[in-house]
Amino acid sequence: MDKLIYHNFQYYETDEIEHYLIDMEEEGYIFSGMKGNFLMFSRLSEEKGKYSYKVIYNIGRNINEMIENMKRDGWEFVCQNGYLIIFRTIMQFRKNNDQVSEREKYEMIRNIRRKKVLLVGFLFALIAVFLCHLYIVIMKKYDFTVFSKEFFINSFAFIIGTAFLLSFLIYYIAELYDYIVWNKMARSSMGKSITVRYERTNFKKIMFRLGDLYKIAVVLFGVIFGIYILLETASWIITASVVFT
Repeated sequence: MDKLIYHNFQYYETDEIEHYLIDMEEEGYIFSGMKGNFLMFSRLSEEKGKYSYKVIYNIGRNINEMIENMKRDGWEFVCQNGYLIIFRTIMQFRKNNDQVSEREKYEMIRNIRRKKVLLVGFLFALIAVFLCHLYIVIMKKYDFTVFSKEFFINSFAFIIGTAFLLSFLIYYIAELYDYIVWNKMARSSMGKSITVRYERTNFKKIMFRLGDLYKIAVVLFGVIFGIYILLETASWIITASVVFT
């Protein structure tokens, strides 16, 4: 492994992953495996643009049987994780048969799952906002001034949870915009002889990168804030121990 890259691809973004792996090959790196959201690449010693990739989202099919069928059609099995199976083949040997694509059925299933993700995300956001409001009301009831030092010390979990909620909203807004744009493109291509392959919009790419950076910042803030609270509470404990002894 010569390069390790974090990329939070969603499980339905199979076309986007294929584009990305081909782009990386053009830069001189060939895909070698993945662990969660971390993609591993090796430096390419052969000619660039040689391989084509096929990323399949497992929708309850017999994985071993599918892998064997793909191998018979000239595809090399690269790796799989909990929901994605990735193949590659030399470009000139690529086959576009029905078994490989199942395009219409696959697009329908992917579209349904995206709708479910957006609906669940919206409900989650409503519940989270309600719980945040309820927490602040309760804290005020017990005479805590919001944004005071005592409020921050006693609300560590609430503050970090709210910060992560904001990161979720960044991803959700990007996902919603992306869904609207590509739904519109898919409808406009209906009845035509063209196939619309999914690719992230630039807005989603930017927002997802910002979301990743924001999550890192939240984690660092949580560590620093946790140390601060530990020191503050430790000083009270030490003072109490000295007084009572």
